[in-house]
Amino acid sequence: MTQPTPGIERTDGLARLEAAIAGQPDAISQAITANFDGIRDAAVLLAGSRRVRLCGVGLSAISAQVAEQILRTIGIDARSANAFDTATYPTSFDPGDLLIVFAHRGTNAYTARVLQRAIHAGLKTVVISDQPDGMRGADVRIDTSRGREDAPAAPFTGALAILAAIAARTEPQSRLATAVASLPEMTRTMLATRETATAVAAEAAQPDRRTLILGSGGNAGAARAGALLVKTLAHLICEGAHLEDALHGGLLAHRPDDLVIQIAPAGAADDRQADFAVVSNSIGFPRWKIGALNDGSRWHTPLPATVEALTPILTAIPLQWFALEVTRAAGIDVDEARPLAPYEEAFSAIGL
Repeated sequence: MTQPTPGIERTDGLARLEAAIAGQPDAISQAITANFDGIRDAAVLLAGSRRVRLCGVGLSAISAQVAEQILRTIGIDARSANAFDTATYPTSFDPGDLLIVFAHRGTNAYTARVLQRAIHAGLKTVVISDQPDGMRGADVRIDTSRGREDAPAAPFTGALAILAAIAARTEPQSRLATAVASLPEMTRTMLATRETATAVAAEAAQPDRRTLILGSGGNAGAARAGALLVKTLAHLICEGAHLEDALHGGLLAHRPDDLVIQIAPAGAADDRQADFAVVSNSIGFPRWKIGALNDGSRWHTPLPATVEALTPILTAIPLQWFALEVTRAAGIDVDEARPLAPYEEAFSAIGL
């Protein structure tokens, strides 16, 4: 078990988050084992589909984005979208399509609407959720919290690990399938990134400092997920963006002393990641590079060698540590600060 930071009082909320992060390797392994039947059934549907649609809202939409990249590594025509857009704007469903819905925190009005539209159009459907019973009518419902209720996998990593297991069963001879078998152990190695994340968090919590998290491919989703967690917990300005968007104007609103977290696993984007390092070093951003080789960044965290599409599951761990530690460094008591009264009152006036 990872030891608490000395001299800092732990709130119950942060202690629960700490336990959830530290418990992810075992929780991922046990969630996959406990959902063996659902993973098998979903793989059968996946193998027989012409095209795969993926959707969700919020963190679930980000999971759909990362899942698209995972499925494409085994040759699946996968397309992700926010469930709001799929439900609201004209969408052509084909009976040969498979719909995979991510719903981390239970039923959302728009994910439920998409699911019902798909069922009525004759699509096969899979729901990956920690509350799948709320999504009635799906052909396969997989519970990400099964197997270790005392310390469930974090929603993002747990759902993506199950999706990766479905893909691996669909193409058991693929390199992805070999890598999925090592996923719990690779995740375990990432727990050691906490010390670096703590050092970066101390810088991020400085007054008026903003943080920009960047990635490409599936790690553009990991960047957005990390930024969302920081904003939710620490209430600090943190943006998650695509690496290329940062190079095309996205950096211009940031000062040279703002923090940049660059998610850069070895893979197809190596050359562009190197370009960004040149730009970042020239401007002087304090930069934390996660992945590949160090290229002048102030902090560096290597990644295990694996299929690039799986790395968002691994890079999520240091970003989760970062969110935890920047919340502490900012002096936020998550039990006192959540829910924030003005936001709770405003949201209560609409349907989510």
